[in-house]
Amino acid sequence: MKFATKMLSVLLLGMFVVQNVTAQVNVEIEFRVNMGVQLLSGEFDPTAGDIVSVTGSMNGWDSASDTLAADFIDPNIYSKVVQLENVTPGDIFFKFTTRDTDGNTGWEGGDNKVITITGNEADGDTNGFLDAYYPAQGTDPSFFNGVTFDDVFTQDTNVVVTVDARPAFYHIADSSGMPADVQSGDAVTAFAGLFANGPFANEVNGWEGWGANLAARTDLQLLDDGSGDDAAAGDSVFTITLAKKAGEAKRKVDLKFGVNGFDNESTFAGNHTPSVDEDNPVLNMVFGAMLQSDGTFVDGLFDPYIIIDNSATPPSFQVVRRGGEDDIIPVDAEIEFRVNMGVSLLNGSFDPVAGDIVTVSGSMNGWDSTADTLAADFIDPNVYSGIVTVENFNGGETVFFKFTTRDPDGNVGWESGDNKELVIKGDESDGDGNGYIDAFYPAEGAPAPFFSGITFDDVFTAVTDVMITVDARTAFYHIADSAGMPVDIQTGDPTTSFDGLFANGPFANSVNGWEGWGENLAARSDLQLVDDGSNGDAAAGDSVYTITLTKSAGEAKRGQDLKFGVNGLDNESTFAGNHKPDIDEASPALNLVFGAMLEEGGTFVDGLFDPYVLIDNTATPPTATVVRRGGEDDTGFITNTEESTLPESVTLHQNYPNPFNPVTTIAFELKQSARVNLAVYDLLGRKVATLVSSVVPAAAHTVQFDASQLASGMYMYRLEAGDQVFVKTMMLLK
Repeated sequence: MKFATKMLSVLLLGMFVVQNVTAQVNVEIEFRVNMGVQLLSGEFDPTAGDIVSVTGSMNGWDSASDTLAADFIDPNIYSKVVQLENVTPGDIFFKFTTRDTDGNTGWEGGDNKVITITGNEADGDTNGFLDAYYPAQGTDPSFFNGVTFDDVFTQDTNVVVTVDARPAFYHIADSSGMPADVQSGDAVTAFAGLFANGPFANEVNGWEGWGANLAARTDLQLLDDGSGDDAAAGDSVFTITLAKKAGEAKRKVDLKFGVNGFDNESTFAGNHTPSVDEDNPVLNMVFGAMLQSDGTFVDGLFDPYIIIDNSATPPSFQVVRRGGEDDIIPVDAEIEFRVNMGVSLLNGSFDPVAGDIVTVSGSMNGWDSTADTLAADFIDPNVYSGIVTVENFNGGETVFFKFTTRDPDGNVGWESGDNKELVIKGDESDGDGNGYIDAFYPAEGAPAPFFSGITFDDVFTAVTDVMITVDARTAFYHIADSAGMPVDIQTGDPTTSFDGLFANGPFANSVNGWEGWGENLAARSDLQLVDDGSNGDAAAGDSVYTITLTKSAGEAKRGQDLKFGVNGLDNESTFAGNHKPDIDEASPALNLVFGAMLEEGGTFVDGLFDPYVLIDNTATPPTATVVRRGGEDDTGFITNTEESTLPESVTLHQNYPNPFNPVTTIAFELKQSARVNLAVYDLLGRKVATLVSSVVPAAAHTVQFDASQLASGMYMYRLEAGDQVFVKTMMLLK
């Protein structure tokens, strides 16, 4: 190593050591935790020598180093002030732990707790240590493990659990067996007993092994012999009484039952999560109807034998011999469908005079576009309606459908977009008493939706010429700086010269929609924009291209895609990154910039041509302006647009000022446009800031770096431009 290099390394290391000393602080943290639940349950017994500690990154996760003491006023609260010296501001991770006299440690569950030291805390007692608190000063301490008094029994309680096992008997009778054990696959062909499992039933061991192990646990077997709390012998309702101690959990603890001790009540991990009312500690359950923590039920494996009504208060279940999968008894219904065909009549896509019809096609008629024809309303001939009857329909299910048109040749026109939906609950009224409940789409009294969702506000009401201008200088600048355009995003074809500009998409090409990019589009002279002063073009040769589109009455004036391509290629934006014009029929002109994609709300996005477009989406209306250089200013850095000559190389300059506090300027130069990433790292290689990440044009550029949220010290900034990488260091001194 050369002497000069050695000296530079020593200097940098010395600066790094100095900044660390400067950045570090002394801090004392008061930790507090509520141990009330553990004291109540006996899990934590300080009279037997148990201690509670705070264990974390500040003490090497040593569960014996920082012991908390009981509060004098509230003995449920344990606290300690932990003093730390030479701490670098940042996050401290920790958990509260218990430890008995044998050295057994009990860790809190869940994620680590965290307290952030900023270095700006006050030193209230002026002892040289900044004051920090967990939890924040004045707030109640958290409960150990997050379990509060509301989550546990406050006294010893007997919980009576009844399980209606008829679904299991019905399944065996109908299928010569039960669903197999979901873990082992063991079959059950006879009912020999019902057993409880999971932490709610088996507090000591949690989950007992399914199968023979659980079947041997008589203390976890439910009875149907009329003894104990079992109401009646032989009624297939099995009972178990669970003795819960004060401090044991009474909610959100897993419980599951198994015939013959097997895991065959529900899917894997599909458990009951009961919430017990301590004043009325009774759980009435159905085998296979899994009780959720919110009181609702889910019936998976035994659905045919259980009717669930989660809309009831509280949610309810009913065991049935058959028909449970309906959950509501099948009904007969008549549905009135209505649709507004006004726009389709206006643009001629629907012509009843020529024999066109409109129908409703969906799941209720097998998607048959000829089954249910609608008729014009007598008062409003734009609205078509019809009543469709369905029988033995499962209430609560959804009818999916679309309106369709059909011409005399049998050609069917389907609505665009997602299927429409109508839920028939099964409890609708039968207004005319004909045995069919009444359903409506749309809701009774609501206006009929327009076919395909296109309203009169969305279409031209008269034949209209729309003049579109596109400022294509962005494309010319890109070619000049990079010897080409972005490649066609679909084919990868390059563009190295500008030979013409073409429009594509349904707004420009209303007959065919999207023309094939490349040769197909380049052959469509009717879709080519001109810059020769003809056909409405304002000035020849100004790089602003023009096309006039004639739109018929009824054609869409908003919500349709539009995109332009140099030489007919798809090179204006990313895939599906299209213009979404909204035309004012009173002033049908659209002034655009190539590469500044017009969004539905009138704002712009400039992805591929960002260096040459300045966007201001805060203006009213939003604006997009072509610039020779500096378009990327709208993302936060400055480009020198005054110099007429381009830089001769890629250069990363030393930041200025340096050292700095807290803002500095970083300058770099590009001899040609390139994708640039400029980021700041600490000396451990961790990225702390991204300053630039975009395509940047050939020019001199500057960007400001604000380090107000960082600690003093040495940092590196790294410029990646194309395949070239440059790194420099800078010093933050606060």
